[in-house]
Amino acid sequence: MNSSDTQLSNAPEEKILSVKVRDLHQLKLVLATWYSYLREKSATLDEEQFRNALRTPVVYDIEKDEIELLIPGSEGLLSDLNVFLRSISGS
Repeated sequence: MNSSDTQLSNAPEEKILSVKVRDLHQLKLVLATWYSYLREKSATLDEEQFRNALRTPVVYDIEKDEIELLIPGSEGLLSDLNVFLRSISGS
């Protein structure tokens, strides 16, 4: 995962963190990290926010053979996650 592979959408409330992953192993790792992160934050999220954040679309571009996660959430939630993902990726 490159640092340039993550970005926040421009929507006012709900944001999307786009994370490109190299392979299935990394996909599982990022999804597991996201789920653990959500469980830790569950006390500060209402039930609807938590449910919506669990719905994480996975996009596969067959022509480029690329996998991309579209992680939904508030800007604060995703900013914290983005910092965490960058710290574990070493970039």
